[in-house]
Amino acid sequence: MDMGSNEVVQETQDVEDKNKTTCDQECQVDAMPPPPKPLKPKLQPKPKTRNKYIQATVVPKIKKFYYRSRGVQAGESMITPKPGPATPATCSCPCSCGSTSSIAGSKNPPSKSIKEPEEEEEEEEPDVGLDSDSDPDWDPSQEDEGIEESDIGVEESFVSANGDPCPQETPKYLVFEDQLIELFKYCPKCTEQCKVTKVQAKSFGTLVKIKQRCPKCSFSREWDSQPRIGDVPAGNLLLSAATLYSGTGPTKAAKLFKHLNLQGTSTRTFYNHQSTYLFPAVVTNWRSQQAALIQELKDRGEPLVLGGDMRADTPGHNAKYGTYTLMCLKTYKIVDIQLVQSNEVKNSNNMELEGLKRAIAYLHSHGLVIDTIVTDRHMQIAKYLREEQSQITHYYDVWHIAKSVKKGLKAASKYKDCEVLKDWTKAVVNHLYWSATSTPSGDGELMVAKFRALARHVINKHSNHGEHPEWDSCAHGVIEPRAWLKEDTKAYDKLCEVILKPYLKRSLVKMSPLDQTSKLEAYHSVMLSWVPKHTAFFYPGMKSRSYISALHWNENGNREQARNADGTLQYGLEFPKVKEGGYTVKKILKPCTYDYVADLTRDTIHLAKDRKKDVGKNLPELQTKPTLCSAYDRPEMEEAIRLHMENGRFQRT
Repeated sequence: MDMGSNEVVQETQDVEDKNKTTCDQECQVDAMPPPPKPLKPKLQPKPKTRNKYIQATVVPKIKKFYYRSRGVQAGESMITPKPGPATPATCSCPCSCGSTSSIAGSKNPPSKSIKEPEEEEEEEEPDVGLDSDSDPDWDPSQEDEGIEESDIGVEESFVSANGDPCPQETPKYLVFEDQLIELFKYCPKCTEQCKVTKVQAKSFGTLVKIKQRCPKCSFSREWDSQPRIGDVPAGNLLLSAATLYSGTGPTKAAKLFKHLNLQGTSTRTFYNHQSTYLFPAVVTNWRSQQAALIQELKDRGEPLVLGGDMRADTPGHNAKYGTYTLMCLKTYKIVDIQLVQSNEVKNSNNMELEGLKRAIAYLHSHGLVIDTIVTDRHMQIAKYLREEQSQITHYYDVWHIAKSVKKGLKAASKYKDCEVLKDWTKAVVNHLYWSATSTPSGDGELMVAKFRALARHVINKHSNHGEHPEWDSCAHGVIEPRAWLKEDTKAYDKLCEVILKPYLKRSLVKMSPLDQTSKLEAYHSVMLSWVPKHTAFFYPGMKSRSYISALHWNENGNREQARNADGTLQYGLEFPKVKEGGYTVKKILKPCTYDYVADLTRDTIHLAKDRKKDVGKNLPELQTKPTLCSAYDRPEMEEAIRLHMENGRFQRT
């Protein structure tokens, strides 16, 4: 070995001894200045694209500042948003002495010495604290690349107008209790183990309160898991809001929480929030949307064509509530909803007429002129519109008439020698629809002539019908041979008995040529998510849930059809039971949106924040009606039990 090589080795050894001595001094004396910059450690080559998940760990909350320790060349990241008391932390300097030094503002407990990994992997990149000198590929201009906004702090969408975090938009997580207590295990001042007490009062619901006290330095604090909105814990109020606005019942939600052993609110708390904050928010939102919709209809300047129908709250003829809905058949939006309780009228059968009367009166009071109403074949409504609202054109929905014809043909096909009618049922129903849609003028007599000509068509006679001067022969061309019916047979007589019925003729005259109530029937199916028929509700709950379903429909009733990746429209096949093996091609629509829920929740928060607890008492929509049993005497409980035990049907002697 030559002299030059000996000089290089000696110089390197001197530098290493100097670095070791300096690091030992730094680890023993906290107040000493930073040591000289050590030699660069030999690291594995790093890719130029930094891992976004590891990068995010070195970013403090709220501010986009990066803090690097000069004494840490390879190890854990340190987040110091604001200065704090000195806390011992493990030294990871090149000497690997394992002693402690002071890191201002750190609240982490003492940790084990961090070893530099032998290999670097993309999933677990440990070197997150390197500065620009230790990482030759590090580019400060690319620090923000790959970092999600939620990793940096509070997103702009989570902040309200006054700069406070919005409880509605802030993400929430499911945290286990032992993991939560672990966060308060050590004192943030002296890092000694603290006494942690969990306060879980019954009235807290989803809120948990933690009390932390250090026996050494007497540090103590109380921590709440969620903010408060007014005097209500935010989680409790938002849970009640989500339960109602999603259509879930409080009992089912409580059962879910119980199975998961998740702390939640009681049903009593839910009903309190519901009557105080949720129902008023629903009513005010529906009022504002309804007013905007009425103004929109006025601005259109077109004849108002409405579809009306009532939905009973229970099957059968003993319903307690009847919800009558008027839908604009041009925009397919709900214009008005009227809830009628059965004891407000003579009986349940009169609720539909009363609902229509109230709805028409409401629209007239707001300056709307109704041109056409399409309903089912309700005789009371037909008489009312004919005698008291003669300026309104009244049509029948074709589906309700076709349903009756199909039911009659299906029953007739079960007779002996009439099985062939089953093959003609679909053609007869299609011809009924065609008779209405091919007559846009609404000429009732012409629609009757078109449909009744079917009696000659099925026996292969296609001219000289004689029912109407404009309809003397069939409109089809040459058709293929088929199994025609024969005149003077039992099957033909049964067919004529169904399609030539006098009552059916009176309905055919009023068939709607263009607009139908199929969308309204679809809305009634949507209502089941909020007002199921197997659950009983009080009057305010029934009305508010009906309003929520209308808000949902008005936002999602006209969704566009979804498309595949190549741009083609999406369709699906359904096999409904009524088709008896047949299928239906159904359009697949885009997913529903829930902007109305955000509006409802925002108004709920405002009511709770302003402590407005009496708003619902002044809203006429939320005033309760007399119960059905209010007209009867209520027995004493003890007397009722005694009579039950004495006069029970299955009492053993």
